[in-house]
Amino acid sequence: QKGLVSKLLYPQSTRPMNDVDFYVPRHLYRNAINLATDNGFHINHDMLFSADMQLRDQGCVDVHYALFKGTNPRMDDLVFNRATPIKFAGIDILIPTPEDRLMIIMCEFYGNFLFEAGSKGTDIKQIFAAHPLWVLDAYKIITETPELNWGKIMRTAKMSGYDYQIKILTR
Repeated sequence: QKGLVSKLLYPQSTRPMNDVDFYVPRHLYRNAINLATDNGFHINHDMLFSADMQLRDQGCVDVHYALFKGTNPRMDDLVFNRATPIKFAGIDILIPTPEDRLMIIMCEFYGNFLFEAGSKGTDIKQIFAAHPLWVLDAYKIITETPELNWGKIMRTAKMSGYDYQIKILTR
């Protein structure tokens, strides 16, 4: 979804990752959770649109099925339909378009920003400082994609219900 896609597209980068986020179609969400638990993962947090999972002390995986927090379920279908299929380690996966990756990063950042900003005594500058990878991922997409379609990003943002937030973050 974010870091792993960055590593796949830019293998020479040294981007660190705290966890790996996977985005699956809603109808495959429970299958993905079951597959992970069958392979030794346990659920740390089972939230409305995602689950955080841990494999002993070896790593974390987040499985998501609604990137736009359910604001418009058609958005998730559009992201999958526009994605490019690739093969990684013998497995077929989909890589979102640069525009959709940027939207995903901004929506995720904004959602976490609101969650963290709601904590009493949180310094707004600390929130931005805690997520430099997302800012750098967005920067990489913008600088590596000269044909980036900003109109498509804003149309997608409007459809997702995040148009106001995306306008703030793109500035």
